[in-house]
Amino acid sequence: LLASLGRIERLYASDAGAADRMLDALIRFLREAIPLLRRQHSTVADEHRLLHEYLGVTGTGASDALIANVDLGSRTVAMPPGLLLSLAQKVIDAAPECEPRFELATTRTGGIVTVDLSATVDPCVPLDALQEATAQACRRLAMSNGAGGSVTILRGAPGRLTLRIALIDHRGD
Repeated sequence: LLASLGRIERLYASDAGAADRMLDALIRFLREAIPLLRRQHSTVADEHRLLHEYLGVTGTGASDALIANVDLGSRTVAMPPGLLLSLAQKVIDAAPECEPRFELATTRTGGIVTVDLSATVDPCVPLDALQEATAQACRRLAMSNGAGGSVTILRGAPGRLTLRIALIDHRGD
């Protein structure tokens, strides 16, 4: 929050219109995030909305695919609060000079929902920087009520990184 406010303040000196847009994005993010802070449980749809607003604040942006590729049947599947946001932040931290562009896609195969958080990053970003984040995400999945699953790191084409979250849908539908 403080980093975002500092960035907005500096932006006002050079581009007041862009600063206003970033401030609006921060307000939208806070409106989305504050109610979620009180929750013990979240869903894929809630986390998707939170991530979308967060990327608007960070200035890294999101491709249209962040919105377009979310399977309707997976929207209500349980996911620990803040999981997507924390993983995206780790990717941003691991590649601070490249401003990654994110995409999110979900698919369902039986009782497993796969959430792929993909980003364009510097091909030299060390996977070590993300290993602890994925291990922590796995622990959160194991401890959360109504969720469960795993998180793995996949390297695609040069400069393409995907964090694959496999969620178990315990609802049986």
